[in-house]
Amino acid sequence: MAEIFMSYARQDSAFASQLANELEAAGHHVWQDVDDLRGGQDWLTAIDQALKQCDRMVLVLSPAALASNWVQNEVAQAISLRKAVIPVLIQATTELPFYLTRIQQIDF
Repeated sequence: MAEIFMSYARQDSAFASQLANELEAAGHHVWQDVDDLRGGQDWLTAIDQALKQCDRMVLVLSPAALASNWVQNEVAQAISLRKAVIPVLIQATTELPFYLTRIQQIDF
């Protein structure tokens, strides 16, 4: 079971991979699409299962992430599943969406 689900925009993949590696080195299991999706796998089902099985989501927060429909869908699903969402701000954003305004973010 994945302890942490990593959600990020493609443009932020280098940072997301570095953060995932650091979390893994600290003893956490991180589910990240680039490492955990396999060829021939139904990726939509795999993402849904990973979200259901994770304990929490780390959201790499940037303007690109806020513009990504996939990131928005992942966060909405995590919230609907009552998963803890931990936003990690890597680039200033103009305005947070309503669903993130009550969640304390980590400025990186």
